[in-house]
Amino acid sequence: MYSTKNRLAGRQEIVAKVRGLLSAARTGSSQCVVVEGTTGLGKSRLLQEVTDEARLLGMTTVNCRATELDRVAPLSTLLPGLRRGGLPGIDAGTLGGHGNDCFWLIDRIREIIETHVRDRPLYIAVDDAQWADELTLMVIRTLVPELATAPVFWMLALNPCIPLCPAVGTIDRLMTEDAHRIELGPLDDGAVAELCAEALGAFPDQAALRLASRASGNPFLLRLLFGALRDSGRLAVVEGAGTYLPGDLPAGLFDAVMLRLQDLSADARALLDVGALLNRPFTVHEAACLLSRGTVELLPIAKETVQAGILVADGAELWFNHDLIREAIYRNLYEPIKIALCREAATLMITVREQNSEQERAAQASHLKYGQDRATGSAVPERAGVEAALRAGIAGVQSRLSGNVAKGATAYDEGNLDTAISCARAAAAEAEATGDDAVSCHPRLWLSRALAAADRFEEAEAGYSWIRSRQSLPENAWLTPSCYYFTAELRLAQGLLAEAASEAEKGLESAERLKAPQLSMRSLALMLEVAVHQGDLNAAERYAKRLEPAADGGPLGLLWPLALYQDAAGEQDLALKTATPLIEALPGSLPLAAVPAAGLALLKLAQRAGAGAFAAAIVTALRQISGQNPAVPSLAGAAQHAAGLRQADLDALQTALRYYTASPRPLVRAVALEDTARAEREAGHWRCAAEHIEEALRLYANAGAQRHVTAVQKFLRESAQREAQPGSSASPCPKLTQSELPVAQLVIEGLTNREIATRLYLSPHTVDSHLRHIFSKFGVNNRVELTRRFAPRQEAQAGVVLAGR
Repeated sequence: MYSTKNRLAGRQEIVAKVRGLLSAARTGSSQCVVVEGTTGLGKSRLLQEVTDEARLLGMTTVNCRATELDRVAPLSTLLPGLRRGGLPGIDAGTLGGHGNDCFWLIDRIREIIETHVRDRPLYIAVDDAQWADELTLMVIRTLVPELATAPVFWMLALNPCIPLCPAVGTIDRLMTEDAHRIELGPLDDGAVAELCAEALGAFPDQAALRLASRASGNPFLLRLLFGALRDSGRLAVVEGAGTYLPGDLPAGLFDAVMLRLQDLSADARALLDVGALLNRPFTVHEAACLLSRGTVELLPIAKETVQAGILVADGAELWFNHDLIREAIYRNLYEPIKIALCREAATLMITVREQNSEQERAAQASHLKYGQDRATGSAVPERAGVEAALRAGIAGVQSRLSGNVAKGATAYDEGNLDTAISCARAAAAEAEATGDDAVSCHPRLWLSRALAAADRFEEAEAGYSWIRSRQSLPENAWLTPSCYYFTAELRLAQGLLAEAASEAEKGLESAERLKAPQLSMRSLALMLEVAVHQGDLNAAERYAKRLEPAADGGPLGLLWPLALYQDAAGEQDLALKTATPLIEALPGSLPLAAVPAAGLALLKLAQRAGAGAFAAAIVTALRQISGQNPAVPSLAGAAQHAAGLRQADLDALQTALRYYTASPRPLVRAVALEDTARAEREAGHWRCAAEHIEEALRLYANAGAQRHVTAVQKFLRESAQREAQPGSSASPCPKLTQSELPVAQLVIEGLTNREIATRLYLSPHTVDSHLRHIFSKFGVNNRVELTRRFAPRQEAQAGVVLAGR
């Protein structure tokens, strides 16, 4: 039986070179080796081999492995390794006491190393050095040349593809002046055969070698491949040659391969999805067309995938460095995405590549047929030639599920709710025709959210219930956080704060399990908003601290809950600063159609801060959103509400209340009742103010909005104190405004509303409004009662008004 156990296949020359340098360092000539290579090429195994050799040579071994979190903590990479290596003096007591004096720390570490190597040579290895903290790198950069005559061997392994790596300057300097550079590349054919033989227990046959070639010389992928086959009982020795039993590759292999991609950005993953589906070299322009992105926008994303060693550039085209990674990505494509991309790919191949090879034409037909089969349940009809099959399906490609979902989502963000609903409904109908519940969940989710924004809560609730009943489908894993979050949005709009917090917490948990930070942050933002409404500022502070890093340069929608919290915490200036980018980008920065309360809260913040331009922009945005959705009562109410606050217009506030009465959003209505009550109180309309504030208090209490309950109770206490002061109680002869006084005088003279309007050059509607206010102030219901109470005091009342001019 053939065995290569414990050998570094294909790396013997490198190992020999490092051993020579290790021996030189042991005798007093310090050496530094930097090993570079992308993931899976064997850097860590090489370090382990050299570490074992150092131990055999009697050297003290210090092994450090950096992680991404190390970047934020000084010496978090180096100190634990030195401590584990047993160097005396490496503890907080010895190294502490000098504050942030990094130069003192470097000198102290040098003294400790120099003292140690008098008796025993030292080997220091840092794996994943690209993640090392700045102070660790500074120590290495300083001590490598300063300890040049000491028996110290430094060995650093790093992945040069990690972007924005703080180690770059250190490594470049070391390789220029003091270090030996070793670059690990893919294994050659001979080394691949050795690894195959190790896995198979015999020399591999041609079938095994062809399978191994799919790993493109990456030892990590090779070991994954043959390890998965071995675990599934698929390896065998036939007539003295190692081979594998035919069949699909084990699913566990692809799951392990996908772990390698977890550090890539979401945009890079989307680009890889496109490449995996095309299954051929592709250009950045083609990927941009499929993703509906700009070509220039994709250039840094393509660079990220190349730097990570996933794609390679061949002229103007990109392709996968390892076929196993391509297949793993393809197998993990979410089914609706695969359908949409297949259809887009078929169209792209016709419109972008007119001179296609026969192989490419076959791929076109395959993509189109897949999209048609999954979307309509029927195959493209059999016809003579591949191009005939293509053209047979072109008409169906134009009505795409993914296109409708994307259009609906865009319309939602722009506040065009009718368009959002119609597009999402079309996508849902198309998905439903497939008979596949998993395909239907995605468009139904967006349809339900648009319905909720349009105040159609019952329809939205029915949609979310249908989706939740199918959440256990494995294809729906990525929809779970969104479903919880959208449901939490609905619960908040319904004034069910405790339930909203519960749904948002579930959304946060599921997003974190999926390692989807963007999805988790929006759930966290909603939890912050709910905590502020509930008056739990301690919880809100915890959420805000977690949210702040993501909100800095992240989605603008995250800024609104932060500003709400800061305002509630008494930091109005900071709140306005936080909200400024959001307000400047209105109306497209925040879906005000779905969150009208956000616009109103930002308006109040801007007005308190004296930011008149910002306040005007918010009023304009709410008016625009209302104009786009005239049938949505909460949006019409929000527009009138904003105008009433901005212009101190009691009529507008009362109009807003009438709209809110038809709205299913109790918290927004409660805010309007409170604002109107304050305006009525200032106008002397005691009875109306009392009725409004009592209703607002009831709605706030039912929702569990304790912060608002406290504010209303404070308002009631202040009102009671004002009324208890001499001369400020509710007088039986209340003051009339300069607008109301002439109306009252003409009523007493017996004129009708129309005659009064003509006399005073007002509209009948305005006269009616003034008269209602006058009735309210005097607590009367008709002209006769008003005349009886007002006439004897008419002259005195007129004097009060004139004196106040």
